[in-house]
Amino acid sequence: MKNFVLAIIGDKGGIGKTTIAYNLLYLLTKEKINAVLIDCDNDQYSSADFANDRKIVGIKPELPVINMATKDLSSKIEFLSKKYKIIIIEFGKTVEAKGDRSNALNLATLLADKIIMPIQPSPVDAKTIISVENKLPKDSKVPSIIIANRVKSGQQFKALFDSVNGLKYFIMSKNYLKDRLIYQDAFAFCGKSIFELNSNSAKLAQKEFLKIYKEIFNND
Repeated sequence: MKNFVLAIIGDKGGIGKTTIAYNLLYLLTKEKINAVLIDCDNDQYSSADFANDRKIVGIKPELPVINMATKDLSSKIEFLSKKYKIIIIEFGKTVEAKGDRSNALNLATLLADKIIMPIQPSPVDAKTIISVENKLPKDSKVPSIIIANRVKSGQQFKALFDSVNGLKYFIMSKNYLKDRLIYQDAFAFCGKSIFELNSNSAKLAQKEFLKIYKEIFNND
């Protein structure tokens, strides 16, 4: 697997950026792939906090998460690219000052090999897709994928999938994550990944998440 930068973006909080970023990092680390998560989302209890929780109680493997301001990414990404094979960047909300070239969306298209945006399957959240697309640079050619999170039923996902037509940049993943409490439960266990739990709910979540993992990293 070549050096690869993945950007996780979104216009709203609570859509699943941390859930996806943190569990991706765990899988990469478990596979002994030299990976790091850059946590630029400081509006909430975040990936850096969860990684620190597990470090304090001695859970192995330690997960490499770096807290960093968005404005510092451009100057530090080259060094990190030499050190790590996979870099995951978890951005905060993409609402920035107009014309600010340091904003999350511009940086995602400049730095990333792939962009993913989690959304919840509701009409309100679906509208954020158009909002984000309108903010992306018009010359963006970075592969960009929408991943539905907290899906309650296949019918709900189909309704979302069918409603997303005519997008310029994003494609809709056919894989999705169901609405499962196990994701929050895992974090509560001192910053664990879902892959460190053994309940039936965890096993179902793991199966779903592995499909997302393989799709993102083209590891079919």
